[in-house]
Amino acid sequence: MQKFKEILRRAFHLPPLMTVLVAVPSFALVFYVLGAKLEKTPLAYAAYPLSAYALAVVCAGMPELVRALRRGVNESALMRRILSIPFGERYVRDELFRAGVNQYRSLFVNLLFAAVKLSAGVALRSKWLLSLGVYYLLLAFMRALLFRGLGPGGLGGDVPLELKRSRQCGVVLLMMTQALMTMAGLMIVENDSYRYPGPLIYVMALHAFIAVSAAAVNLARFRRRGSPVMYAAKALNLVAALVSVLALETALIDRFGDGGNFRRAMIGSTSAVVCAAALAAALTMIVRSTRELNRMKSDACLSKENVI
Repeated sequence: MQKFKEILRRAFHLPPLMTVLVAVPSFALVFYVLGAKLEKTPLAYAAYPLSAYALAVVCAGMPELVRALRRGVNESALMRRILSIPFGERYVRDELFRAGVNQYRSLFVNLLFAAVKLSAGVALRSKWLLSLGVYYLLLAFMRALLFRGLGPGGLGGDVPLELKRSRQCGVVLLMMTQALMTMAGLMIVENDSYRYPGPLIYVMALHAFIAVSAAAVNLARFRRRGSPVMYAAKALNLVAALVSVLALETALIDRFGDGGNFRRAMIGSTSAVVCAAALAAALTMIVRSTRELNRMKSDACLSKENVI
């Protein structure tokens, strides 16, 4: 058994350079097969297992890849130049500050997407685009609500205020779950979906995979970092990443699937998982924040009684 485990370890835990050399050609090959509609050819039968192996190798070697990439970036001339600037040094060294700045960037992107989707929905009279616009607008509103009056440099300081903001965000996320359910219903009933031109669908597939992985890792990292606002923000990132997976699924089925009952079953099941995840995140924010606030109030009352 030990020898078998060692063989598996050597087969799937490759050095960073070998991981890249295996993954890039394998993914490129499967994208070519799908793009050229060669699904039932001998080339496809070779591409599918190679891409599955490459995906397993990438997942197993992701920590080593990240560390190698981080070492290369840290030793670059550009990084030395950034560290010579006070803002750049704080952005690189202070994880909470960096995460806060990134949330403001996400807020701007969400507002931009909301404006585009709502404008297109009104112009085209599309309920699908209008529901997407409402979703992005609620997402932007929650980010603004979380960081109102705090700023990226004030995270982790006023914990009671952050807990209140996190609870408010959970309440709004409950409302956003209704928008997600509306989007899912339109996908299923009215056959609405994302449609990406040409090879863009493969880029979006890679983006969705990276977004979900990064959101899950960051949510675990910020679980006990002392900032309820950042934990709530990372939970929002995970929900948004799951929605991007749902959108990708509709595009993939539209491009490669047969539609009909298969489409409804797949989108319905994925939508249920995404909505359940959003509901769980909202309830977790509300319950966790309320419990911590009540605990802090109880501790404060006990301290006053002891003083008296």
